[in-house]
Amino acid sequence: MPLKTRILNFFRKVLWQIPLWQKQLSLHSKGKVIDHWVCKLLPNHYQFPRNTNVECERFGLHWRLDLSQLLEWHFYFGIREVEFELLFKEIRPGQKVLDIGANFGFPALSLAQFVKPQGHVYCFEPFPATFEKLQQNVERNRIEGISIFPIALGDISSTITMNEVNENNAGQAKVATSQTANCFQVIQRPLDSFVEEHQLDR
Repeated sequence: MPLKTRILNFFRKVLWQIPLWQKQLSLHSKGKVIDHWVCKLLPNHYQFPRNTNVECERFGLHWRLDLSQLLEWHFYFGIREVEFELLFKEIRPGQKVLDIGANFGFPALSLAQFVKPQGHVYCFEPFPATFEKLQQNVERNRIEGISIFPIALGDISSTITMNEVNENNAGQAKVATSQTANCFQVIQRPLDSFVEEHQLDR
């Protein structure tokens, strides 16, 4: 890690201990893109100990988030994600949506709000710890019109081995090329068979 980053991380961590600074920074980071100077003052996700869990409300929904995880860190601090804004503009009531790699539940839970009452969101999250978090966020919001599955999607039905590549970014888990301590097994099935089973329109 470059010396400049190490120095900045030191001051980010120290300043974060000041309650007023923490409150104001959390407030003013909302809606800013990641390169905005305000976001540069935030402690990086990897500076938080693993399982730094916080509860918050975002988009009218209640969430439990781990600030040591990159995607949850982004979501907690309200970092602007332009691609999600574009996605939401395309979603209509009654649509059926597949969220492949649903992570902790965003944007799936918000999508379920867009497609109701006749629509449905199908979520796939193979990483066990992340799936548990997804399940908890769905349950705490009592969301209807959403189904979650702890499986991976691939070309054939099988059991595959995946690897947690980065402990601070569960979204980077991928099919393992060698056995390591961070490997886990998951069920894989073809998307076509899932679509046929649930009678989804193409």
